[in-house]
Amino acid sequence: MDETTRPSEALNTFLNALPGVNSWAMRKGYLEAGIRDNDVVVWSGMLDSRTILLGGSSSSLYFSTSADLTCGPLVVESRPLTLTFMNDMWARWVTDSGMGGPDRGAGGSSREPVSP
Repeated sequence: MDETTRPSEALNTFLNALPGVNSWAMRKGYLEAGIRDNDVVVWSGMLDSRTILLGGSSSSLYFSTSADLTCGPLVVESRPLTLTFMNDMWARWVTDSGMGGPDRGAGGSSREPVSP
């Protein structure tokens, strides 16, 4: 290996681990605050520069959860006119719901199972 390869590998390792470390830390913080897996956290207002959230937008209201699929599938039911998505802990897309999903924002009647 030449001298430029090692720093590049170190940088790639760091960048590839960042989403998983962020997800782990958020879940740890939720648990320490008494928020259990599958509870839904709703931000009370818009994000700003003080918010510690990877990729957060200051023009969107956010909610999140740490889904526990160890006991089987989870059914996601979206409220009408929400834009909802689910990523795994590595920030890889799993499914869309709400306006981006199969119900196209109708909500209520569309239930989407997420399997372990």
